Amino acid sequence: MEYKGTTFGAIVATPGAGKSYLCDKYPKRFADADEVRLRIKYFVPEGITRAELEDTKGERTFARRFSGSEYISALNEELDKEVSFGKILICSPHPELIDYLKSRDIKFCLVYQAKDMREKLKKRMEQRGNRPKVVKENYDLFDDYYIKNTTETDSAVRYEFGHGEYLENIIRDHFGLIF
Repeated sequence: MEYKGTTFGAIVATPGAGKSYLCDKYPKRFADADEVRLRIKYFVPEGITRAELEDTKGERTFARRFSGSEYISALNEELDKEVSFGKILICSPHPELIDYLKSRDIKFCLVYQAKDMREKLKKRMEQRGNRPKVVKENYDLFDDYYIKNTTETDSAVRYEFGHGEYLENIIRDHFGLIF
């Protein structure tokens, strides 16, 4: 993928961008690194739906599977498998996922909401079933996250999205990837 003349191999996107939707729709093309992370960190029941997973955000009740260096090692091994299958990693800006990308020299594009997307993000999170506590936290911290996203230095390139934009059309229309 390429944007503004910069080639990159992964996408880090903030909440409400359409990461899960994209990974569910094109599972042979994209790997949902957030879900890989969750399943390495916790014993997640088989057959749990995406909606049920969303409902546990902010209050994970699953037993821990791995922690510390054992967790990082298992996570990196599983992400390496996904990459070896030729999949593009899509994830949220979790520190251990950013560290993975950097350690493997995988350039990434940070995709984040425009300054005027605060209310839209709230609606997107409510519609997908996030707990009110999680919605409120993201709403209250929106300005802090926006500043962090516009000033971070780990990404190869950044894309600020607005109303009506989701990862699927951003990737197709701006990053030159054919599904």
